[in-house]
Amino acid sequence: MHEHRPGAPIDADLPARVRWSPGFVGRRPQLRAIHDILCGDTSPAVLVITGAPWIGKSSLVAEYARFRRNTYPGGIFWLGPFGQHPPEDFLSRFHLDLARVVTEKFGLDVRGVPFTRLRQVAADRLSVTRALVVIDDLPVDLPPSVLDQLPIPSGQVATLLTSRAEKRAWWAPSMELEGLTPHDSLELFSAAKAPVDREDRETVLRFAERCSGRPGVLHSAARAIADGLEVKALDGRPHDVATTVRDELDRLDPAALAVLHVAAALAPVPVPTRLISEVLGSATEPPMPPFTDVADGGWQVHDIALAVLREDPARLATFAFRAEPFVLDWLKHDHGDRRDFLIQHAEAVAEWPVSHRVRLLRPTADAHERLGDLPAAGEIRARILAIRPDSPEDLAAAARVELGCGLQIEAVNHAGRAAALAEADERVRLRAKLIAAQALDELGRYSEAEQGFWNEHAPSAGEVVADEEGFRLVLATAVAYRLRGEPADAAALIETALGGPCRDFTEATVKAKLEWARALHLAGRPSKARAVAGEVVDAYRTTGREWHPECREAQAVHAEAVLELDLSELRPAAQSWEWSASRLREVKAGYEKDHGRDHPLTLAAAVRADRALLSHGQPRRALAALTVTERKIARVLENDHPLRCRARHGMALAHGALREFGRQADILDSILEPQIRLLGVGHPETIETHLDLAIALALSGRVTGDREVALVEAAQRGLDGTARSVAKLSAKAMTANWVTRLPKPVLSHITTVDRLP
Repeated sequence: MHEHRPGAPIDADLPARVRWSPGFVGRRPQLRAIHDILCGDTSPAVLVITGAPWIGKSSLVAEYARFRRNTYPGGIFWLGPFGQHPPEDFLSRFHLDLARVVTEKFGLDVRGVPFTRLRQVAADRLSVTRALVVIDDLPVDLPPSVLDQLPIPSGQVATLLTSRAEKRAWWAPSMELEGLTPHDSLELFSAAKAPVDREDRETVLRFAERCSGRPGVLHSAARAIADGLEVKALDGRPHDVATTVRDELDRLDPAALAVLHVAAALAPVPVPTRLISEVLGSATEPPMPPFTDVADGGWQVHDIALAVLREDPARLATFAFRAEPFVLDWLKHDHGDRRDFLIQHAEAVAEWPVSHRVRLLRPTADAHERLGDLPAAGEIRARILAIRPDSPEDLAAAARVELGCGLQIEAVNHAGRAAALAEADERVRLRAKLIAAQALDELGRYSEAEQGFWNEHAPSAGEVVADEEGFRLVLATAVAYRLRGEPADAAALIETALGGPCRDFTEATVKAKLEWARALHLAGRPSKARAVAGEVVDAYRTTGREWHPECREAQAVHAEAVLELDLSELRPAAQSWEWSASRLREVKAGYEKDHGRDHPLTLAAAVRADRALLSHGQPRRALAALTVTERKIARVLENDHPLRCRARHGMALAHGALREFGRQADILDSILEPQIRLLGVGHPETIETHLDLAIALALSGRVTGDREVALVEAAQRGLDGTARSVAKLSAKAMTANWVTRLPKPVLSHITTVDRLP
């Protein structure tokens, strides 16, 4: 027995796979080695246990977690197994499982949280006391780029992984698990109450040697002896894994075998026992069959048994047909069981030629979309369209997901087809046309979006909003105004709608307030923008979702407004002070002291301070500082966040000052599309990127097919379409127009002479 230490997990808090670990024997050296590695000086504390199927990897990890639970007062968390999933599906399944753990253990609502942000949420919750995360049975062919995303980024978290693959080309240490020693093999038979006389010991040891000491094979033999098989029969007993499993399955009674067949027809995740009973038409819970573990959420069938059972797909298909109506019913009604597992079961049943595949797949796509895993939702939507290519509602749903994935062209195509096919359903037709208009706007193709939707359907300020869908249309229209450089109109539209009866649409209201804050800031009303963005942040904090991406975005808008107000109060009459790197660094240091180094306000000030070094003629120092700040922004906010684009633009300017025009052009090219999508073609930062990219391409000497001329013309159209004060940009446009129209030999001569000592 282990003395329980205050703060350590009690048995009820342990994962079921750890609480329920029968028949474990031996492995003391391996248990000590695991502990030495995970609790040593190595950081991060990560270890991969490798070995053949049925060698006892998961059992060893479960025993370690149970035996050393006092070492991890922050908790023990079990994810997987994942071995039966294709490698390309692994990250979406891992996302589901991690979301389950975060929801169950910390009571957090993680809907809409992308995977990278979810890892950080888990790290924040596990940053105080030591915790252990187990990731069981990784698919064999995962590349290092995927493996790097698995450990939770916290110094307090130890990560223990199991895999059937041999040592991977990955940085983490690994331990290859061999079979049981002869002594441990005999101990296993004794623990299984399989009587072995002294004269029979050699027979058992010969069998253990033939099966390479695999605990699964030894357990099967020990059970057979406990049930009356003579020990001497082991000399003729099969010793390979697959044959052992097949023989044991053949000896099962039909009721136990039916339970395993139901599980094999579903997803390789725990199956609720009530669902098994319903599929089999039983009023009571069936007895637990062999090859099954108790897991959180139901019974988990061993992968090796699933692999053997799936060798007979025709038989499994009959169980998939039997399961289909019950899975559909469970999707429709909340049975209080694990929905993350249920949607995987629905997706698995849809793999079979059942009658209602689309009805099974739609809820799974919706679930992935709500969770924030848009790529997984997109893949399922594609499967739906392969079955029903002419369904307007499914086409529109696919377009919505594609828009969220940044696949604007695909969204335009699918939404346009949905609108054309939905003539009889005005609701679906308008929804599809709106998605197409939003996608066109993100591409900067405003005139097409206006002709296709906005000119006819955009609501005006003061118009009565009848329902939540109408309220969301107001929000979409405000975004369209902002992207076109009309933030005052956007702010007025939202302000009117928020005062109407639709203010009770809580989630939509919060989104609208965030857009209102953006528009207010762009319209030159930073004080009001600060107040509205603060309300959004408070709304998320009140519900315990301060880590949500939109809360972070609200913090970023709030930070921009606060910074602008602070600078306006501090700025003296001489306008040159704003470019003083030392003064801006003082402002940044104050924010860091009050809010922390990763707060959006600190990061916004850091970008300004770092860029100010450029005007002081220090491009190398500016580049080094901006590189550090840009990485922080990518971690705290999003990869395509406007603040990160601003930092990268400064990095590009530094490369230009160093006459590294090719590198400058590459960086500017990488931020142009996000700026068009997030800020709009007419935003000053987008216009400036167009112009700087045109100049960089011209000076780089690259063959571009006159792309730089097109960039200058696009910037000029943006200037012509905005009412903002853009005198500095107009001057830069003139310079860019002159540079891009110089003959290539002249440009080459200028840049060559400029580099001469």
